[in-house]
Amino acid sequence: MISTSVGAEGLDVQNGRELILADDPIDFAEAICSLLRNHGLRRKYEEAALACAGQHDWFRVAKSFEAVLQRVLQPVRQRFSVDRPLVAV
Repeated sequence: MISTSVGAEGLDVQNGRELILADDPIDFAEAICSLLRNHGLRRKYEEAALACAGQHDWFRVAKSFEAVLQRVLQPVRQRFSVDRPLVAV
């Protein structure tokens, strides 16, 4: 994966680990050529990008969101003595 710094903003990625950051056209083109020429390097970034994307599938996102809701609702459950979850996914 190749991106600009702006394109990678807000993503949990690191330059040289999951992607190559290139902020000017020459560097961006050189990064593309480097990946096209080097199969091993390209494969490294393919695998890292796949692992990163796997962290954001809908099932994982829903489970994380459910955990947040449960933490937020915990004081409500305690206050009103509710034993069962107030939110079910």
